[in-house]
Amino acid sequence: MSAPFASHLEKATTGQAYPAVRPDDVASYTFGLPTPEEQTAIAAVLDSVDASIERAREERAVLSTVVTSISDALLTGRVRVDQRKK
Repeated sequence: MSAPFASHLEKATTGQAYPAVRPDDVASYTFGLPTPEEQTAIAAVLDSVDASIERAREERAVLSTVVTSISDALLTGRVRVDQRKK
């Protein structure tokens, strides 16, 4: 919460035992918004981040499957580890 908005709400707060702010007091605050061009640029960055997160989740799922398969193969004895030093 920005300091100017917090100050606005603090001035609009009523009541001591149960402090409250009326919806109209919140609605009366003028919020600064980025220009449409800035919003588009921000959305593009967020889309890129979302895509990166999704790729990381997919890679993690694949690696988890590989780890499970290798662990199963080792624990059941289907695969042996050669412990001789070369």
